[in-house]
Amino acid sequence: MPSTEFLCIITEANTSLDPGTGQVFAACPINHAADVDAHVRTSHEAFRHYSQINPRQRAKWLLKWHDLITSAREDIAKLLVYETGKPLVEARGEVEYALGFAWWFAGEAERIRGSIAVPSVSERRVFVIKQPIGVSVALVLWNFPVAMVIRKVAAALAAGCTMIVKPSPETPFTVLALADLALRAGFPPGALNIITTDNANTPSVSEALCKHALVRKVTFTGSTNVGKLIAKHCSVGLKKVTLELGGNCPFIVFDDADLERAAAALMVLKWRTAGQACTHANRV
Repeated sequence: MPSTEFLCIITEANTSLDPGTGQVFAACPINHAADVDAHVRTSHEAFRHYSQINPRQRAKWLLKWHDLITSAREDIAKLLVYETGKPLVEARGEVEYALGFAWWFAGEAERIRGSIAVPSVSERRVFVIKQPIGVSVALVLWNFPVAMVIRKVAAALAAGCTMIVKPSPETPFTVLALADLALRAGFPPGALNIITTDNANTPSVSEALCKHALVRKVTFTGSTNVGKLIAKHCSVGLKKVTLELGGNCPFIVFDDADLERAAAALMVLKWRTAGQACTHANRV
């Protein structure tokens, strides 16, 4: 979050329901489009310093974040159960899966290299220097909030970018827990900001993030229709955008297949996360 003072003026709260009981178990602030500028400017100011930090130090912080998440994985899994309604075994599996991204990008932080090429004029050389792009924004879906956040955030932080995450209104607390652990790992304030809101304000907050002049990159995971809208918003400033969009996944069983194994695999793909994930079979 940008600052304690900023948070104190927020009086509205987005309540989260436990899907298992239908009862409210927690609440977080409802931010509006007008609040986006403060988050972005805080991230931009942090970027000025964070982008100059040595990659090895960024790698150390990522490894520390990985270790803290590992230590807290049972608590994070329980949060996932309350927010998404996943069985505990699936929630634990997501946390373990997500930890691989933190570990991977910790190693990648020191492997960001440029290149030298010989152009058509022999006595000249072309140098490619890779630098952090700036403030990045992640618009995150509800069904795998831990995995998506760690995958997107770890990549940005490893590269030297600061990031703002707008979690799904249904699953803000696992994301806030991860951000708290990032601060404890040593990442400076502003390197990772979280902007929470409700369903009603999600379109306007997301649009404001995509169109803000100081935002340089947007990443989104979700439906194809919303992805088209995000790409349209980002085209205003010709921002770089990465989209991971859902589709109509076929499940094809050939004549020579082991039908029992195929049926077992189909059951996993139809029932895990209640069938609500981009990799799950929609047609057989």
